[in-house]
Amino acid sequence: MRKALLLTCTMLFALAFIAVAADDQPWFDLKKCEFCNKLAAQPGLVEHMTSHYYQLHNGCMSVVHIDHDYQAAFTKALEAMRPVVQALQAGKPVYTCPHCKTLGDLYMAGVVPDEISSGDDRMEVFTSTDSTMIKRLKEFGDKSEKGMEALVASMKK
Repeated sequence: MRKALLLTCTMLFALAFIAVAADDQPWFDLKKCEFCNKLAAQPGLVEHMTSHYYQLHNGCMSVVHIDHDYQAAFTKALEAMRPVVQALQAGKPVYTCPHCKTLGDLYMAGVVPDEISSGDDRMEVFTSTDSTMIKRLKEFGDKSEKGMEALVASMKK
């Protein structure tokens, strides 16, 4: 369970920003999403993180950087997510944004990303040999990267 929580949280921290999906529904929701709001609750954390998604021939990869001085805040956010994971495992209703729901669906479908940490950077590699799953992974990565681009643009305004 600890590894599942860490995998879930790592992905969530990477993208815990408000971005607009193609259908105008927020892809991330820092206020309502029970995962994302744990990151937003840590002062300055979201502003001191960067995230990018890259397409692979068999899936996608996320690369996240958390400024060194905000690593402790990130750890607190992960711990705050633990009860949310437990609630989901117990079958309780929990609001999750489209990003977090999609990520959960991928995990439920059997996706287990490879996780690599190096200094203040964290990478997750999502791959599959199944063509249908590869398509889903690439779509997830594409929506997430576009969401990040929209977020960066909105923060510069």
